[in-house]
Amino acid sequence: MSQELTLNLSFTCNNPSTGGGYSDNVRINSQYTQNAQGANAEVVSIPTSPTTISLSNLTTLGYAYFQNLDAANFITVGQQGVAISAPTQTSPSTSTSGGTLAAATYYYKITALSLGGETTPSGEQSQVTTGSTSTVTVNWNAVTGATGYNIYRSTSTGTEHLLTTVGAVTTYTDTGSLTPGSTSPPGSNTTSYQPFCKLKAGEVSLLRLEPGMTIQAKADTAAVELWYWVLND
Repeated sequence: MSQELTLNLSFTCNNPSTGGGYSDNVRINSQYTQNAQGANAEVVSIPTSPTTISLSNLTTLGYAYFQNLDAANFITVGQQGVAISAPTQTSPSTSTSGGTLAAATYYYKITALSLGGETTPSGEQSQVTTGSTSTVTVNWNAVTGATGYNIYRSTSTGTEHLLTTVGAVTTYTDTGSLTPGSTSPPGSNTTSYQPFCKLKAGEVSLLRLEPGMTIQAKADTAAVELWYWVLND
């Protein structure tokens, strides 16, 4: 007499927009085998850039069970999709009051952000200020799919560094209250990585898989271990 076990797992993930899907109830019986890259379970190191997880043993409909093992970090699991576009910056404007910007020429670049990454920067725009209490307002177009934008600034052309991050807006007024850091605009567009699951330590997710589906994972701030197995029909 065969035994049948039904697992009910809770998780905090949303359905991906295309492909796959989630199930919080999986029936495990003698027809299931546990495989993950040729082993019953795998622990893989996930860096801070999207990394492909091989599911070569997946030949029919299956499920992947993920668990993040690092309490100090979190990971996202996703797929490669279509990258969003870099924003187009329009001419900035200035005011001689309301800020602390000194007289100079200020150069700006803007990038768009998604859940998975950041675009390359917009074209550079510059604005001359006078006096010592100026502000500069920069503007750009709304990018479809963007969750926010990074503003980069410098006082010399081509050397912009990250000034601040804003939400889904299309304008920012630089009052001079912030100082650029050391981060330069990225050289490649990484927004094609589209995460559909975010895991913190101790959280689990069950992802419905189909043959040929490519899964990628990305750590937040430092490399982190991810434990998973695949259940094949």
